[in-house]
Amino acid sequence: MGKPVLYPDGREHLSVVLPSTLKDALRQAAKDDHRSVSQVVTLILRAYFEQDGQKGA
Repeated sequence: MGKPVLYPDGREHLSVVLPSTLKDALRQAAKDDHRSVSQVVTLILRAYFEQDGQKGA
């Protein structure tokens, strides 16, 4: 089985504490886009790093 497209270099776990309103917004965005919350967070973080010209992870 191949690696998931969003995680070509493998996966790591990260726990964060968020305001409930932000968590709700992430859940809704994931539902609307037919993605998991983890996938939405990954896409958001990649976009953040790319806008500053950084490769990120």
